[in-house]
Amino acid sequence: EEGRLSMDVKEYEAVGLVEESASILKSKFDSKNIKLNIDNHATDARVKVDRNWFVVSILNNLLSNACKYSYPESVVQLRLSKAEHDLVITVKDNGVGMMPNQLTSLNISTVAHSVPGTGGEKGSGMGIPLVKRWVSSFGGQISIDSIHESLGENHGTKITLSFPMV
Repeated sequence: EEGRLSMDVKEYEAVGLVEESASILKSKFDSKNIKLNIDNHATDARVKVDRNWFVVSILNNLLSNACKYSYPESVVQLRLSKAEHDLVITVKDNGVGMMPNQLTSLNISTVAHSVPGTGGEKGSGMGIPLVKRWVSSFGGQISIDSIHESLGENHGTKITLSFPMV
């Protein structure tokens, strides 16, 4: 926030960044027997980001949350696609989901708020506020849609990121 973090912004192939994050989090997914499906429809898409911050602060946070709030034996979908001049990354789970008031406060707040995961996992509540800041710093946008499991069959969370392609 004070501008003290150094960034080394370069062009990267998007799928390579996603695969790096998936590799880092493989044991977390394996421990809950959750399958991560990567559906790449943006084969040659490149983005201009800091690799470390993009993988660790954006992708790892989103995939870690998807795993945390998903039930064992389920599937998390990560899709890469192109929309005009943007790379679109969608992370979708069929987990617990969020109540409308949680979703509203998450979409308008930068304040930390944490809820335990399906396996009792703890969190700091800082993940999504940090993701929002990093997405913005790379010229991207984020949208979050979620339906709590108590409100219907199609529960879970879908987070969509878009970044300018280079």
